[in-house]
Amino acid sequence: MMVSRMSSGLVEPVTARDHVRGPKAAALTLVEYGDFECQYCRTAVEIVNGLQQALGDQLTYWMTIVSCGTRASYHWIGSASE
Repeated sequence: MMVSRMSSGLVEPVTARDHVRGPKAAALTLVEYGDFECQYCRTAVEIVNGLQQALGDQLTYWMTIVSCGTRASYHWIGSASE
């Protein structure tokens, strides 16, 4: 497997409020801006679960909760998950 290092600015920086799985010093870091009620975000999490199984401690996964829609419940869902 070939891995290239790419760096780009994040739309929103990761913070202590984000959800983290994997070692913070891993070789690879994946940041997802996701929404618990979005079907596409749920699908992405399933894919990330497979990546984490395959890569083990080589991957850190950060999930930043953002709204993909306009429902009023989105704000409290992110807070409730913490």
